Amino acid sequence: MKRSFDRKYFFYYMSRIIKSGRLPAQASQLAYSFILSFIPLVMMLIAFLGRFAIVQDEIYAVLEFMLPYDAYTLVEGIINEILTSRTLGLVSSIPFIYFISHATRGVIRITDSVYSETTRRGGLRLYIMSVVYAVILLLSLAVLLVMVVFGEIILYHIFEQLSLSNEDAWINITNILRFISAFFILWGFLSVVYAASPNLKLRLRDVYIGSFFSSVAWIFISWIFGIYVNNFSGYGILFGSLGGIFILLVWLYISSYIMLLGVYINRALKGKE
Repeated sequence: MKRSFDRKYFFYYMSRIIKSGRLPAQASQLAYSFILSFIPLVMMLIAFLGRFAIVQDEIYAVLEFMLPYDAYTLVEGIINEILTSRTLGLVSSIPFIYFISHATRGVIRITDSVYSETTRRGGLRLYIMSVVYAVILLLSLAVLLVMVVFGEIILYHIFEQLSLSNEDAWINITNILRFISAFFILWGFLSVVYAASPNLKLRLRDVYIGSFFSSVAWIFISWIFGIYVNNFSGYGILFGSLGGIFILLVWLYISSYIMLLGVYINRALKGKE
């Protein structure tokens, strides 16, 4: 029998979580894990997609689309420095999976605690799950990039056949393509994580609302945050050359907060135990 939506409990639960300060603390913890895994994740993508003729410039284009300008410049500089100092191959980049799994392990622990209050999984099982999630994340991002690249190629040929050469229109259409691709890939990935992470049986229909909310909110807020940082903020006066690091940290914190908010929404929708 399908459980009916308990509106009173939903708002009570969400207000209690927000007032408790638990969510910001967990978002900070998760953001720290993301800091350790963000650069290794990009490097792994470069090594992986390089074997499928997805050029490095395309990865940079997606990063530039996602990140505020100064944060993107910081990430690009770090990646270029690593690439010029060593030969990056798929085998040599496999240790990066450990750093990526550090972030996914944090997601599993926090998501599990939202439902069961205490993490009951054994250490080995938790490590295996985190590695599996890391691989799924890598493949999801790879699919996103492939969709964007081939989508742009298809659109380019359509424009060429229709004799449309408006550069501004082309940029707008490719940006829309990135928005749509990012949304569906993120929605699918978060749905899998939200359903499989807690130490109880959940179906995709039990978590799709929270993952939908987080996907839409992350894309929209990242876009607004990028506009604000690139045009209106005065963080450079306070942080100087460290401004890019500060912006990247704030963006990772916001991303973590939104991701966990989706978990709590799903938990609230589940109702009383």
